[in-house]
Amino acid sequence: MKRLVVYIFIFFIARASSAQTLSCEEMEDLLIKSYSKILYHSDKNEQDSLLIQNDEFLESLKFYTKYFPETLTYPFRKLKDSTGISIASSPDSLYRIYSWDTWRGGTWHMFENIYQYKGKDKIHSLYMILDLADSLNKYPQGSLYSDIFSLNTHDTTYYLAISHNTYSNKDCKQRIEISYIENGSLIDVKLIKTKTGIRNSLGFNYDFFSVVDRPERPVKLITYNSTTQTINIPVVLVDGKITDKFIHYKFTGEYFEKVNVQKPK
Repeated sequence: MKRLVVYIFIFFIARASSAQTLSCEEMEDLLIKSYSKILYHSDKNEQDSLLIQNDEFLESLKFYTKYFPETLTYPFRKLKDSTGISIASSPDSLYRIYSWDTWRGGTWHMFENIYQYKGKDKIHSLYMILDLADSLNKYPQGSLYSDIFSLNTHDTTYYLAISHNTYSNKDCKQRIEISYIENGSLIDVKLIKTKTGIRNSLGFNYDFFSVVDRPERPVKLITYNSTTQTINIPVVLVDGKITDKFIHYKFTGEYFEKVNVQKPK
């Protein structure tokens, strides 16, 4: 019942907002205020209120990113700096992913995402819960996206997004996912050639404590060299420890293919 009340409230707020012009600065302030309530209810361990506030924040962000095209290129620096929300944008400014922690999972960080992109002359805003089921994650959840790189071919721009999952203080996952925009749709594409088949994404589970001394957050283990068009994946030991060796996948004109493997000593 509470969630229904929130949706009705947000609906009327959205209708009222559509009748006037909001600046990006005003939207940013409203989002900061909304997300600060998520942090407040999380600190108080008020789960019902936390659920309602997450719904309110989600609906507000969906509305702003769908009906205000200028949000696609607005930096939202204050929002990112004051809340820790991640906004990953492509180099051509046509695609971005908003990621935020719902603070409903404890040490298992449950993220949600808005995918915003320009298709033809229209701005699209999608909310999707992705099923990332594996041995560490038995339930659907989103990811924190830190970076979006691009691969430009003669007829298509492919986007390479780096995602992060935190299942506990120790158990984490990182992967790279490839997509492109066509006819107003965001489409996953299989471009990574491996021994087990051609994949849309490539990732690994790892022990966070093996890289805890690295200064950046989130820890950036997968890298992409746009000049050589090469994805660099670190070699991970069976116990989850990250080594200083890499597996390299270079774009050969059709697929990213492994060009060499450096094994740890």
